[in-house]
Amino acid sequence: MITKTKVVSFIVLLIVVAIVVIPIAIAAPQLLYYAVPPYGVLKTTTYSHTVTFVENVTKTWMFKLIPYTVMIAVAKQITVPRYNITLFISRNLSTVIDYIVKLRRVCAEISGSSSCSLTPRRYLMPLARIAVVYSGYRIEGEVAESIASERVSSTNVQVSGIDELDPVKTDGRYIYIANHRNLYIVNVSSFKVQYKFTFSNDIKGLLIGVNRLVVITYPNSKGISYIFVFSTENEMKRIAMLSISGIVVAGRLYGKHVYLVINEDIGYKKIPIINGTPIDSKNVYILSIEPEDVYTTILALDTEFLNYSYKVFIVGATSRIYLSRLGNLYIFTRTPNTQSILVSLKSNLEELPLTLAKELTPYLEVNDILGVLRILASYLKSCSDDEFRIIQYILERDVFTVNTSIHLFKVQNLSIDYVASISLPGIIRDQFAVEEKNGSLILATTVVSLHIEMSRYRGGFYTYGTAYTGTLGYRIIVDDRTTIEPMLVTLSPFIVYEEPWVRFGIVLGGTVYNNFYVLNSSDLSIIAKIEGIAEREEVYAARSIGNLFLLVTYRTYDPIFAIDVSDVENPKVIGYLTMPGYSEYLHPLTKDLVLGIGVEGSGLKIVLIDISNPKKMSIMSKIVMPEAISTVLWDYHAFLLDPDYNYFVIPIYIYGRGYPRALQGLAIISYDLEESKLCNVTIVPHLGAFRFVYIGDKLFSISLRSVKVLEIGAFRVVCEIILS
Repeated sequence: MITKTKVVSFIVLLIVVAIVVIPIAIAAPQLLYYAVPPYGVLKTTTYSHTVTFVENVTKTWMFKLIPYTVMIAVAKQITVPRYNITLFISRNLSTVIDYIVKLRRVCAEISGSSSCSLTPRRYLMPLARIAVVYSGYRIEGEVAESIASERVSSTNVQVSGIDELDPVKTDGRYIYIANHRNLYIVNVSSFKVQYKFTFSNDIKGLLIGVNRLVVITYPNSKGISYIFVFSTENEMKRIAMLSISGIVVAGRLYGKHVYLVINEDIGYKKIPIINGTPIDSKNVYILSIEPEDVYTTILALDTEFLNYSYKVFIVGATSRIYLSRLGNLYIFTRTPNTQSILVSLKSNLEELPLTLAKELTPYLEVNDILGVLRILASYLKSCSDDEFRIIQYILERDVFTVNTSIHLFKVQNLSIDYVASISLPGIIRDQFAVEEKNGSLILATTVVSLHIEMSRYRGGFYTYGTAYTGTLGYRIIVDDRTTIEPMLVTLSPFIVYEEPWVRFGIVLGGTVYNNFYVLNSSDLSIIAKIEGIAEREEVYAARSIGNLFLLVTYRTYDPIFAIDVSDVENPKVIGYLTMPGYSEYLHPLTKDLVLGIGVEGSGLKIVLIDISNPKKMSIMSKIVMPEAISTVLWDYHAFLLDPDYNYFVIPIYIYGRGYPRALQGLAIISYDLEESKLCNVTIVPHLGAFRFVYIGDKLFSISLRSVKVLEIGAFRVVCEIILS
């Protein structure tokens, strides 16, 4: 017999299933989203095959069903060898996030800006010229066989075989071009656009491997980025999709595995989300607790079996990464200078006023920067003028440096393991200033001095304005007649009270020099170092070639230092060459000849340097193109070298007064290795050209609007393929 109680129980059971069981089943860990409905909507339009992808984001109510207890799971404590300052605090995740958010507010208040840092803006974010760095092994056999038998170029990378994120790729059959939200696929045989794919977000870059193309997008309005995997074996077909919160900072394809580093801001009740599901808090590790910290997710993705793994670290924003042949993944972040404040206060504690010193001591003992800044700001607001001047003198006399933190991880297939961290003075200003060689990490830094700067306002009542009665203006009255009458107004003074405030920040100093380090790649211990190279100059370019490490610095001339690293325990500066201007990019043509591209005066400088005798390096040939510039200066992916035909290609922009209007296109420079000289320069106009590939005897110049096809040799334009 069906009773009212049974009916109610049945209804309750249905509600529980609908609210709990079904969402859990949907949100259960998946491998990847496959390219079939409901995850994507396929639509055919104009070209031979055109597909529009619409990413279905998991509904927000799904996240609300996840209990907030996931945020308060205890984070793991990691012991780090040789870290300059103790940054590791064993707290639960929600406490750490709360601490960082409060620390940001205090830093913003005492620095007098909306910034969450006390550091000058120049060093808050990675410099524009700093890109990610990778290295790896050369892929043999299978890759060579999967590509057409004729000559095919690849993206200009630091180490052959490791693909780097870039908007243009080719496999010899097709050229893949990312253009905002569109992916154009050009058939190099028919010279036509074969496919066009449209995404919901702009494309950040592409990675290409054996029968695979990986497309990575920028985050959408909800902060979600997408990773798409395509099969290119027979026809273009999307086989997988993965979504993750945050922005992809760096990405590489290493064999069949993709390694991505994703940064996401930290906030209350906020945790990274992968495929619509909040991450497991057991995979969150605390590497620092600073106002500039973010969630840094390391994601490993297998493009063959379509599964992935990840780990999340709370650490400073990523400025670059480097992946070695041995699977050593280095993540570089800027060390927050709040730690320098702790060091300064500890070293000067006995000279500070006794009351202030007693209040600061318990916070300094546990490296609680939030408590230190609060006590310091409160004391400085209320202390006497004499006390303020004493404290100001003590703290402003100390000089700090901008530091770089290096975090080492071991990656192999889908495994990700943390190893060690270290902090070094200076910043890494060039992509190629990092290299792993023979079990050692070699790097060069530019050291910039900083110091504390303090000021305060005591507050009080202030009167604004004065008593005034008179004509403020005139008004026009329109009725049966038009008249102009004065507008009389009475203004009274008003009184406001301004709160006292203290400004406490880090400002740039004047000392600049460069350091060279050799670190053990297994634990980041320092093996050797050379400090104080080229005082008052900054690193502009670097390159590791054989047993030489070339370092370019600049102030008024372009000095090139040759450092011998054949004995990593005893590196030595053995050569030095100066020339006008500076070089921004170095590229080896042979083991004895290096190409330098940079600036001299208002022109673009291209120089050929003989390094066969590092003690007496010499300039073999030089070309200066007046009033011209190239994106190669800050984007080395724009450089194409064709060693079979002895020429290289760079984008060119000529804005000189001798031309009726600015000229954009590609500059093709030939060279002669036997005579060690640069030969002809051929400029082909092509508006917006930014990437180049060669396939067989054809050179392809690529812009966002079109692809120009040229014959190699005569460099005559054969045809132009219009993209949009």
